[in-house]
Amino acid sequence: MGAPTASLALFQEALDPLAAVVRRQFPGGGSELAHDIATDAILHYLADPSRCDTARGTLWSFLCGVAARDAIDAARQATGRAKKQGDVQFHVELWGSQTNESEQVELGIDARRIMETHGDKLIRQPADSRLLNLILQGERRTSRFADALGLDPMGSDVEKTVKQAKDRMLLRLKRLRDEL
Repeated sequence: MGAPTASLALFQEALDPLAAVVRRQFPGGGSELAHDIATDAILHYLADPSRCDTARGTLWSFLCGVAARDAIDAARQATGRAKKQGDVQFHVELWGSQTNESEQVELGIDARRIMETHGDKLIRQPADSRLLNLILQGERRTSRFADALGLDPMGSDVEKTVKQAKDRMLLRLKRLRDEL
């Protein structure tokens, strides 16, 4: 790494113009991301100045190239995140709108995707997992839900208790869908 004053001078002279170039070329990222990308490009150069081959181009073109690659990576990551979040929202909405029993296989796939990313918001105790599985399988028998909840299917108020548990789970699913 060069002299501390040279590094400081490079930051002072190049940071804002480089961030401006990034903002112009990739306007969707915002000022903070552009500033971070410009900082990273300068640090990349300062970590190993020999990476910049002045026979092939200027230091400025090297910094712009590094910043452009980082901005493209950031844009790809943001697109991937948005797609993933959109997919999860789609799957939650798909599950909520299903009434056809022939589509239960697809519901299971959707449920696995949701559980991988947001399971902790739905499952608060072991019985919740069994309850959610029965809901997603389209189960309607109170006795099956009672078994999953560890209740005596013949006990008093079992229907009321099962209904409350199912309603709580459906409310959590609705909140998750609204959150996404």
